[in-house]
Amino acid sequence: MDWLFADVGNAYVEGVGLLAALIGSGIGTAAGSRAGRSANPVIVMYWRDLSRAAYVWTGATGATVAGSLIGIEGLRMPALVIVEIVIAGVATLVAWRSWHSDGLRLVDRLRDPAASGSSRRLESRAWEVGLLAAGIGGVVAYGASVAHPWAHPMHWIIAVVGAGLGYAAGLVVATPRFVVRLRDR
Repeated sequence: MDWLFADVGNAYVEGVGLLAALIGSGIGTAAGSRAGRSANPVIVMYWRDLSRAAYVWTGATGATVAGSLIGIEGLRMPALVIVEIVIAGVATLVAWRSWHSDGLRLVDRLRDPAASGSSRRLESRAWEVGLLAAGIGGVVAYGASVAHPWAHPMHWIIAVVGAGLGYAAGLVVATPRFVVRLRDR
């Protein structure tokens, strides 16, 4: 169990992390493409938020794996990549569950009420939950890394990675969360 928290790179974990980051990038692209194909603004918002979450998660994971491959002290812990992969798995299950249980597939088939010339538009508010989760993720990551004897700036880098993971998880949990606004004429 010591190998999880040792600051020594593990080629197997780094390889799995790199593969997961590539898959995350593909999921982000696919979700963005799906958003472009829908006419319903709720579904567009849902897929855009999931696309953004996938890209943010990919960036955080890619930074961790790149830091580990380069040999940056503090980013070589295999536990970091394993936690990132677990977060991605849980977020994927949450997204799948929200798509199937909240009736979003039914909403996808409905005609867009905003397309009939109404003066309403929808604005996503999932970013609010994402920012709250980013703050929690950053604080937790910083607190967990302070127990290690690395240089002080490394704790902040790990906190930024934790904030990115928190933001991505918050977006997935909150989407589709929106507010209806009147269009400016």
